[in-house]
Amino acid sequence: MIKRFSILALGLAIALPSAFGSPMVYLSLQETGFAADTANSSSGFVSLTTGSYGDFQINNVTGTGSPVFSAPDLNLQTLNVSATTLSSSKTLTIELTQTGITGVPTPFNFDNAFTGILKGVTSETLTTYTDPGNTAFATTDMVATTTFTTSGANSVNQMAIAPTGTPFSETEIIVATFGPTTGVSDSLDSSILMGSAVPEPTSIALLGGGLLGLALIRRRSSKKS
Repeated sequence: MIKRFSILALGLAIALPSAFGSPMVYLSLQETGFAADTANSSSGFVSLTTGSYGDFQINNVTGTGSPVFSAPDLNLQTLNVSATTLSSSKTLTIELTQTGITGVPTPFNFDNAFTGILKGVTSETLTTYTDPGNTAFATTDMVATTTFTTSGANSVNQMAIAPTGTPFSETEIIVATFGPTTGVSDSLDSSILMGSAVPEPTSIALLGGGLLGLALIRRRSSKKS
């Protein structure tokens, strides 16, 4: 059973986004045929960690936004999301959204940093969005997107201008396809950092720590295989 921090029903999160006076961060895992696993927080950090979900093992999935980061910086990270026994391909969708963002000019020039470490994963698509209507998980205006299909480490940065609002929401989505597997674990470590062209120091420090974690996990996995 996945440990949940500050969990609230996803339906409530979507139905009442405009009711919150300060930024809220929401995280969701979704596999077809299974109920979404969700968490949310007003602290700027949210996590789903250590356990099974659907056909997958979730070591750690985190989302970080305001006030931990200065708005509009938002970071979605997965650490060792894996699947071992899959007779057919399975797709996992991971979504992070932040509502109630203010004080950002419109339009805004976003820097989108995409990273994916793929082991046996067929493909991973990472996409960012904004919504001037301030709705959780809205995909009104696509900011940037990329797809990784190469095994090993992948990374790309994209600058893109997108509309915001007062307040507005932003959403990051990872869609990863695993399997079929043959007894060897497929795994995914990834990150999306969406925000200002020059992230403020706290963002840089926390992202650096997360990427170090990705590297350590991949190193341990390599030693075990």
